[in-house]
Amino acid sequence: MNYCKSAEFHKSLNFQPFLYNIWNTSKEDNSIKHFGLFPEIFMENLLYYYTKPFDVVYDPFVGGCTTIDMCKKWMRRYFVSDLNPIPAREEEIKKWDIAEGIPKECPAPDFVFLDPPYWKQAENMYSKDKEDLGNVSLDKFYESIENFVKELKKKMKSGYVAFVIQPTQWKNDKQFEDHIIKVINTFEKNGFKEEMRYVLPYSTQQYTPQMVNIAKSDKFPLNLIRDLVIFKKE
Repeated sequence: MNYCKSAEFHKSLNFQPFLYNIWNTSKEDNSIKHFGLFPEIFMENLLYYYTKPFDVVYDPFVGGCTTIDMCKKWMRRYFVSDLNPIPAREEEIKKWDIAEGIPKECPAPDFVFLDPPYWKQAENMYSKDKEDLGNVSLDKFYESIENFVKELKKKMKSGYVAFVIQPTQWKNDKQFEDHIIKVINTFEKNGFKEEMRYVLPYSTQQYTPQMVNIAKSDKFPLNLIRDLVIFKKE
């Protein structure tokens, strides 16, 4: 278990929370570059709205360590893991595969952040491991998420879960697969209530001019959003 080392709770007058449920940022604000990074300003807003000082934050897909850095800044305790911890932060991250459930030493979390690698959207981007969630079949991905949510239901006493995911389109032979619908259904049938849904737009740089021309000629719109859904466990 890691504890924040900040001298005092971060209450900078420079922090202004987002007031609406469309969260946008024009630039990367992370010091570490990593595929699929979650912006620090987004994490700060999550901690502001859904946690309080010294709450336990659990992130099983910690990736580039945004969760660690913002928990330290905001005086939240944290427990994080990843299938492939980045070398620069190995001492702070437990190497763990969520297919094995939740580590026994993880305390009951007050807030859980889930930004998993998923299906073709992240195929071979995190690792070549066939069991990596970015490399498994879609059915296997959904099954793994449901198994994890069932474990989480047992582990959590109360609190919030944030789930981030982007519809898969271009890499799915341009067919739109809206993952968040099945994710919401999975959480709700396991005792979690949908609290809020945010839209996180990407920039148009997600697509090359060639992709745009194909979309125009084949008459289909291109997806430019991620979904961030907050669930509450009472």
